[in-house]
Amino acid sequence: MKFSFRYIKKISVVFLTFFSFSLSAEIPEGYYQSAEGKTGAELKTALHNIIRQHIILNYDTSTYVWWYTYFKATDWHPDGYFWDMYSNNKRSTYNGNLMNREHCMPRSWWGTSSNYSTFDANGDLVNLSPSDAEANTAKSNYPLGVVGSSVIYTNGVVKVGNNTYTGYNGVVFEPADQYKGDFARTYMYMVTCYEDYQSYWRGTGTSSMLDRNTYPVFKQWAIKMLLEWSRNDPVSDKETNRNDGINIIQENRNPFIDHPE
Repeated sequence: MKFSFRYIKKISVVFLTFFSFSLSAEIPEGYYQSAEGKTGAELKTALHNIIRQHIILNYDTSTYVWWYTYFKATDWHPDGYFWDMYSNNKRSTYNGNLMNREHCMPRSWWGTSSNYSTFDANGDLVNLSPSDAEANTAKSNYPLGVVGSSVIYTNGVVKVGNNTYTGYNGVVFEPADQYKGDFARTYMYMVTCYEDYQSYWRGTGTSSMLDRNTYPVFKQWAIKMLLEWSRNDPVSDKETNRNDGINIIQENRNPFIDHPE
């Protein structure tokens, strides 16, 4: 289903209810039923078929104001500011020069500036969050990893530098420990939801983490690291609430949050 202004009206009503009564959108009954009993590649494809059917949100510059509204529902800290996983800044207003709509998994991994808008993943709210603009620029399209003593950029929360995790020797982006599970589960979602993008995975920044296949997609070192991150940083209330908010807005869920096992 494509984004429309009629749908904007629907979202407005839902948000009013969401904020007024602090409701959460629990997992719809039977949502994962078609994936039950499956394992491995068969399970991944079954999950793909479930979560791929979602509202397609517009990401162009004309929709900045609506992303402010989305993030108010999905990434609003209880203390009254946007929950930024990239910095310690506590911003309560949306300013595109200071805070970006950041793609957790870089969109250059599947497209180019000339065709981003043709991909549904471009506006997938699961993969987008408010982020400090400076940190987002430093993150670039580097793969995830663990930065050692050779640091190119840090703001005390995230780091960019040479990877020390066995399996890859290039430059990587490392999130804070408290959000590593969030990033891992988002990456797992992306390669599952967009299993049909396997032929589009590009060499820019991705040759280190992804292969052009539908399973297991991640290279072995990346699988090991992401699973470690997911175990060491279990699903938090922040993620659960965000998943519920996304379910209301774009009508799908992240199965790796609902079922981290």
